[in-house]
Amino acid sequence: MTHAGRFLCAIYAAVTLWLTFCTIATFGHVPLWTSIVMAAASIATIVAGLRESTHADELRAVRVDLERAARPADVTPVISQAERAVFDELVAGLGMDDAA
Repeated sequence: MTHAGRFLCAIYAAVTLWLTFCTIATFGHVPLWTSIVMAAASIATIVAGLRESTHADELRAVRVDLERAARPADVTPVISQAERAVFDELVAGLGMDDAA
């Protein structure tokens, strides 16, 4: 998760705690609908935090797929083993070091 995502989740958690505290503190002193609205709002911030973590997981998966697609394919040798053996014999016959 990115730093911004962590920061948003921390803000969501703080808002959830504050709304929960306000709901409990005012329950019975205000009309019932206001307590229900504050409880629903605290649940909405939890959903937002879960969405943020899911979004981070999806971004990570896309990033992994892009990195895998950008990797070079397996390198195949330009010459076969038989051609390499012939080349080594020629180089040995000329008295040169291995040029490849």
